[in-house]
Amino acid sequence: MSRPLGMLLFLSMLAPLAGCYQSTAPLIAADDAVFPFTRLTYEVDDVKERYTLVREGDEYVDPDDGNAPRVRFREIGPDLYLAQGHFVIEQASFYAYAMVKGALDKPAIELHAGFADESGPPPDKLPEFGFAECDHLEGMVCFEEIDPYLDYAVQRIEAGEKPDRRFTLISHE
Repeated sequence: MSRPLGMLLFLSMLAPLAGCYQSTAPLIAADDAVFPFTRLTYEVDDVKERYTLVREGDEYVDPDDGNAPRVRFREIGPDLYLAQGHFVIEQASFYAYAMVKGALDKPAIELHAGFADESGPPPDKLPEFGFAECDHLEGMVCFEEIDPYLDYAVQRIEAGEKPDRRFTLISHE
């Protein structure tokens, strides 16, 4: 069994905030979070830029960017994690989510169900999945319970949908 990859940051790619899945309150509590690495460096495949996550208390942070989201991971299954990023932008605070698939002993990491505007359900179908359009930002999908999102995201992965983003693991401790 491979060592789980508490994962990597999809959230650096969410910085533009286009079409995120989000909640107003954290849906991964510190007690539910997993911390399988203390430091991880990865590269976003389509832009070839490197990022690092370092554990700080009960979250991961980017030591090079004090404005980057604070990240937690929750193990969902073998090599599958729910990632939560806490964003604070101009006095607004919210939590964005994606599924991350990968393991520390393999270089390929995938981000799934992270960009609602790219591959999410159409706006008129959101209630069928337990989602709603966010009032404050166009293209965002909101929810206040994690189970509908997990059901939706896992179904997409099991159906073989291609990942939203790919990453390459560079190093970890």
